[in-house]
Amino acid sequence: MDPTMTTDLQRISLAGRRALVTGAAAGIGREVALEMARRGAQVVALDLQPEPLDLLVSEAAGTPGSIVSYVCDLREVDAFEDLVAWMDNQLGGLDILANVAGVTRWKSWDEVTLDDWEVIMDVDARAVFFLTQKIVPLMARGGGGAVVTISSVSGKGFRGTSSPAYAGAKAAVISISRVLSHALAPFRIRVNCICPGPVDTGFLAEGMEGFAARRGSTDEEERQSFLAQVPLKRAAPPIDIADLVCFLAGDTGASVTGQAWNVDGGLVFD
Repeated sequence: MDPTMTTDLQRISLAGRRALVTGAAAGIGREVALEMARRGAQVVALDLQPEPLDLLVSEAAGTPGSIVSYVCDLREVDAFEDLVAWMDNQLGGLDILANVAGVTRWKSWDEVTLDDWEVIMDVDARAVFFLTQKIVPLMARGGGGAVVTISSVSGKGFRGTSSPAYAGAKAAVISISRVLSHALAPFRIRVNCICPGPVDTGFLAEGMEGFAARRGSTDEEERQSFLAQVPLKRAAPPIDIADLVCFLAGDTGASVTGQAWNVDGGLVFD
């Protein structure tokens, strides 16, 4: 960090913080991991895909912080104990958990299968709760910390959601986070959600491709039609979400817990 910055701006730093970021191979998760490293954090980047994680580790080499990778399937809840033990051994504790990993299926209500439902619920909701549960003792031992989970405006009833299963999982995450914010407050652990609208990632591009194939249009036509619903007429760059994650995870968010922040260009009201 530039030493000429004021004391207030220095509070943005995450120097000395230890963080776990799930879904770090691409999209929002990748940007969150990188931004935390830029701010001086030691980051464990978790995903199923080792090759993108290796590239992420290399990209972070010139930052004030660091990134190490950990390959894990979040549907395998039994693997979380090994993850926590590994982080304790590598980092000596944990200050920040960023639950970013998420999956969906761009399907209408009558196309959603049982398999779709189970995969989405397992990754987007069940893993969030049980990973947080396993992390709490490690975080509490160090005097507290912050949990920030990526939900979605779909969890607040956005009609343009990718699927009802995704909306249900993201609504569950908001409720889980609000309840945990009270349960974990005695441990000085703050719990918040971020609810993005459209974000410029492969996640959004996949949906537009699907709509285009279904309707006989182009990806760009579908993108423009989708963004026409957004008052600011834009998809957020991933850094917009990463900046808020860092705000909530650091000293700047010290008095914030139990909240679900919309970052959606004015798409929904809460």
